[in-house]
Amino acid sequence: MNRQWASYAGPRCRMLRTPEERPEAALASIGIRPGDVTHVLITPLQSYATGNIPLFRNAEVCIARRGWIEDFHAPRFPVHSPRRTRIPDDVLHYLELEQPEKVRLLDDDEEILPGLRARWVGVHHRSSMAFEVDTVNGCVTISDAAFHYGNVEDMHPLGIMESLEECHEAYRRFRNAAIFLPLYDPIVLERFPRGEIAR
Repeated sequence: MNRQWASYAGPRCRMLRTPEERPEAALASIGIRPGDVTHVLITPLQSYATGNIPLFRNAEVCIARRGWIEDFHAPRFPVHSPRRTRIPDDVLHYLELEQPEKVRLLDDDEEILPGLRARWVGVHHRSSMAFEVDTVNGCVTISDAAFHYGNVEDMHPLGIMESLEECHEAYRRFRNAAIFLPLYDPIVLERFPRGEIAR
């Protein structure tokens, strides 16, 4: 993935992680083991989101049904990233052959658990979702359809997107959320120190 991204956007466009940012270490820092996780919410179908799915062997893997079809099985138009950068081979084997019963394909608007909803939004990829979590501070909406707060707050559309119409609709919804969290904005940790949104 890093080679592909750097080939068209240069060396600054790479995903780098320190050892403490790797899933096992990050979870351990808050007292969670991969085997404790019951649900893994995927958005979008890209290897930065799908690459570690097999770590969570006890979890239901929640993926947008529309994305599973249109980003993977039957794209309606040419997809700009190769399949292996969307779902690596080992992950595909896990999802399709080893543990297919763990895959939960979500409808466009579905309650996953009480207080946790999934809504298909598109914008970035056919598999992009918004997840809504009820908290004591109101409903928190989390999505990859906006990379930064500025995308939503300044109505500055995402640079890598598949639909401007979906973008406007999603950002309207995000602006109406009690709390919106763009998945890739480091400012989230400034607005919510230590990543704590609600107790």
